[in-house]
Amino acid sequence: MHLLCFGRSHAMNGLMFSVAMASLGSAAWAQTDYSGQTLTDRNFLGQDLSGADFTGATLEGVVFDQANLTGATFDNSTISASDLGATSFDLADLTNANFTDANLTTVVSFQYAVVTGTNFSGIDKSMADFGPTLDYDASASGPIFNNVRMDCEFPWLFQYLNLQNADLPDCENLGAEVDPTELEGLSPLAPEATNTPVGDQARGADNSAFSSPLVRARLAEGRIGSASTADSSIYVSPQGTDSATCGSTYANACETVSEGITRCAASGGSCDVLIDYGKYTPSSSLVLANNVSLVGGYVQGQPSSSYQSTILAPTGGAPAISGGSGVTSALANLIVIGTPSTNADDASVAMQFTSMTGLTMTNVNVQAGTGTDAAHQSDAAKGTDGADGSGVTPGANKCTASDAKGGAGAPGYALKTSCSGNWASGCSYHCSQDGSGNWGVDGSYGQAGGGAAQGNQTKACYFGGSHGTAPAGGDGVAGASAAQQAAASSNRIGSFDATTGAWSPSTSATGERGLDGGGGGGGEASSPNISEHCKFLSSCGVGSGRGGIGGGGGSGGCGAGGGAGGLMGGGTFAIVLINTDLTVPSANTQAVTPSLKVTGAQGGSGGNGGAGAAGGKGGEGGKGASDAANGGPGGSGGAGGASAGGAGGNGGPSVGIVLVGTSKYTQAPTSIYPGASGAAGTGGGGSGSTPDGKPGQSGLAQATYQAN
Repeated sequence: MHLLCFGRSHAMNGLMFSVAMASLGSAAWAQTDYSGQTLTDRNFLGQDLSGADFTGATLEGVVFDQANLTGATFDNSTISASDLGATSFDLADLTNANFTDANLTTVVSFQYAVVTGTNFSGIDKSMADFGPTLDYDASASGPIFNNVRMDCEFPWLFQYLNLQNADLPDCENLGAEVDPTELEGLSPLAPEATNTPVGDQARGADNSAFSSPLVRARLAEGRIGSASTADSSIYVSPQGTDSATCGSTYANACETVSEGITRCAASGGSCDVLIDYGKYTPSSSLVLANNVSLVGGYVQGQPSSSYQSTILAPTGGAPAISGGSGVTSALANLIVIGTPSTNADDASVAMQFTSMTGLTMTNVNVQAGTGTDAAHQSDAAKGTDGADGSGVTPGANKCTASDAKGGAGAPGYALKTSCSGNWASGCSYHCSQDGSGNWGVDGSYGQAGGGAAQGNQTKACYFGGSHGTAPAGGDGVAGASAAQQAAASSNRIGSFDATTGAWSPSTSATGERGLDGGGGGGGEASSPNISEHCKFLSSCGVGSGRGGIGGGGGSGGCGAGGGAGGLMGGGTFAIVLINTDLTVPSANTQAVTPSLKVTGAQGGSGGNGGAGAAGGKGGEGGKGASDAANGGPGGSGGAGGASAGGAGGNGGPSVGIVLVGTSKYTQAPTSIYPGASGAAGTGGGGSGSTPDGKPGQSGLAQATYQAN
């Protein structure tokens, strides 16, 4: 891996390792009036700041990368660095933004920013890096550099820009040492401040976004970096073509970085993939190969001192770059951008490395993708109603948490009587068996159920007459409703697999369920009705009869299940290291740009907990057999208890560098701008008087996290 120069020297002595506990608010939180304020180490990555007013503000080490700054005003602001690093606008939308007379006290990067109609009048151009090309809508207006002393960063564009009263240098001899064969047929440009409108010939491939052909680009002497010192190298350019032989020279550059890695890996020895300035979006993660390094920021095959090539991760939050077991590799001069995750169960990871032997990063800017919001939990279902008793048959159990069936009705016993004696002495009767009515069976107990109320035994053998209706079975006791409040998960980061690094979110507590009601008791049997035992003045007769059958009790209503606990929002992690050491070489202590810059994004919002529900009603008792009306009816089942709401899900975590297992990294000049947790979910409402679930907690948002 070759050494890289950091270009111009800037006044920032003693840059040390530091971590900014910068805040990253949601778009709803972000204000629009920052005029006159001093902002230090603020993280506005990807935020909507359209129309925001930064007039006269002092901006120290503020990240505006990927932000929407359409129509924002920065006139007369002071744009400088903090101990963490320089203010930057990489990949920001600066359409119609106003930087008139802004005071740039350190070099500010505007690489890949959209500058349609952006007014830079009066700035010190030597303190701004735009890159060798500008991105703007040719059908609208180019950027404005009136009253600016221009340099030779992009003189091939001067004829298309607004340069009234600009001081233009002679850029015909850029002083660059260029291989003549690589620029054959090109002639140097003499700048002209003509304010010529942009014509169709300057438009990009989509006929709207302007991106000047880099074939015109040449690096001025102060912008040339160190050449590769690897055993071999493969060139990659957006204008290249992939083939089995591509990349050996810039003239036959490969088109994709993945093809460059493949070609380098086949060369043997150390090999650098030399990536030309531009944006690259691989369809899948770029997988590093052993002894193959990725070096960006090249311009027409020339190494630059400060430019960076941009690699956008595949959609769905998959890593832009990954590396596996036994691989040694280095990354340099790159902007790596994560993408939002597709599901809250998956994290957005910009780069992930597992069991690599060696990993080095130099002049790398990693911007995390956002986490995805978790879905809200559905409300709990009402408890199942108990079953009715039918005749002597009890209601069947309908609950899964307990046995809440009703009690069986009692059968009526048959009675027989006999008489002895004669008409002279009278008859005396004898019961051949006990004639009491039977007791009904208790209803089964739910978790707080009740059984049958048992009637009194009554002798059934008596001289004539009806015994009457037997007592009913007792009603089941209602199940208790929930009383415990569900709490949010104490885990604010989720968990990482120690081997693969795969992330799993946490889930908050489910609401307490209601208890099942008890089954109703079975009805008691009545004694028989013997209307005639002995006949007067005749031989003794025999009487018989059967008592009424008790009704079956209804089964208890089931308690409602608790509201489901809310899910954690999707996590966002810029770099995940699994059993891998990351080395960050020390940069020039005078350089504003650190060796590694990591910018966190916002985690996904946690999901709301599900609401509790009412318990089921108890079943009704049976009335006994149809031919035994005097049997006692069964008791009704008790109602099930209502449930509580689930707790809200925690906000999605946001961490700059996650260290899993034995991983560590050298804390050389590194700036880490922490992101922000997603919003916490709310607790689900309880049913009736049951408690609501507690709200979720914010996810962990910090610079680094040691997972195991």
